[in-house]
Amino acid sequence: MNKFLFHFTASGCFTSICLASISLSTDIIILKASPNWIYFSFLFFASFLYYNFHKISWYGHYRMLQKNNLKYQWPAQFPGLLLLCLIIGFMGTAALISFSIQNHFQLLFGLLAIIISTIYNQKILGISLRSSKGFKAFTISAVAIIAGVLIPAAQNSFSNTSIFFLILYGLAQLFFIAALCIAADIRDIEEDKEDHIKTFPVAAGLIISKNLIALLLIFQLMLIGISYNLGYLNIAKLEAFMIVSMISILFSRKLNDQKSYFYFIFGVDGLILGQSICILIIS
Repeated sequence: MNKFLFHFTASGCFTSICLASISLSTDIIILKASPNWIYFSFLFFASFLYYNFHKISWYGHYRMLQKNNLKYQWPAQFPGLLLLCLIIGFMGTAALISFSIQNHFQLLFGLLAIIISTIYNQKILGISLRSSKGFKAFTISAVAIIAGVLIPAAQNSFSNTSIFFLILYGLAQLFFIAALCIAADIRDIEEDKEDHIKTFPVAAGLIISKNLIALLLIFQLMLIGISYNLGYLNIAKLEAFMIVSMISILFSRKLNDQKSYFYFIFGVDGLILGQSICILIIS
């Protein structure tokens, strides 16, 4: 149990680092500035809080009652972890308010991300974003892009940012994250069927999901290519995006629901982190 708790918490930390790393790429590519490590820390704390709170709260207890599954039993036996997550989350929120929110654009985007994240697991007018057919991945990726691209890009109220480039880059990253979210959902096909969660792999099947992943990554590369041709990106950054996206396509072709939990965590999220590392190295 303790070993599983360590691995699960470690995977939460790793996932949070990967999501937060999107903001570092935005600082370098859009703002052409050094990474904002305070904002990076906030995103890490906030996503780590949400990741663990989601497992410890009502959903974890529901799953615990439905089946004898270690993955969902440990949260009830370690309630202190919830308190730790809350404390860390409040610390991250304080850091955001104190150092990162500089204008009303960032505040509005922040509120939008919070609203989407809040209603993600709720049923509004009989509709649940999480359970809507094939919509789960795009909900998650939308929040990731708001937090990792739009909020950092709004640092100077968009005064020093090409809006057209921001649209190109934002859509490219949206396709990239959505593709990897769909890839991650392949892991939980059987479990999502039991929970009546209509992820794209559940609704469309494995083969069509893999084809959609490849298509989204091709769209991403097209937008990145347009950005390069318009002079927004240099050849080194273009190559970095191309390498990671091509690896992502090859990786997704090998996926199935028999692969291990940690194979998906470190494989799928590692591609997100890999993109940010490449950008950091060549900047």
